[in-house]
Amino acid sequence: MTSVTGDYRNILRLCKIECEFIDTLMANYSCKIKALSRIRTAIYLELNLKRSITDVLVNMQIFKKNSMHYIPYMVNTTFNACDILDNATKNWFAKFMFSWIQPHSNFDHPCPYSGHIYIKRLEPFADNIPGFISVGDYRLDLHWYEKTLKKWVGTVRGYGTMTVKPFITQDME
Repeated sequence: MTSVTGDYRNILRLCKIECEFIDTLMANYSCKIKALSRIRTAIYLELNLKRSITDVLVNMQIFKKNSMHYIPYMVNTTFNACDILDNATKNWFAKFMFSWIQPHSNFDHPCPYSGHIYIKRLEPFADNIPGFISVGDYRLDLHWYEKTLKKWVGTVRGYGTMTVKPFITQDME
């Protein structure tokens, strides 16, 4: 007996990434997107810190594009990145992002951080995105601060497009 089941899968394609950091903290940095195939992309980010960082706050915002502008969409949260590494945060969005990033980075110990920091071959996580997220163009802003929200360190801004692709499975018994 053969049965065919139709389903839909989210596809998130990264289009662009922008990074900006203050010179007093970073010796140099680079961020780029590499195409792995026609529909798969990955993020590569490298930073060289001039000094140690002990307390890092991250403001994460998601925007969705309407006809002309990006408007705030569902998420605007701030969390202490060091608390995630110590398993002290209760912030679901922070844990979600960190669980996606950690296997591709050298964020493998609690703060402080110093020297070379990297994220390599970080692919979009569309399969983990809740189904209620609609198709469209999105922007993710990660604003980094040291100790307080008054001491800006840098921003990583990523742009991507969410589409839905039919997915068909075939069971044969």
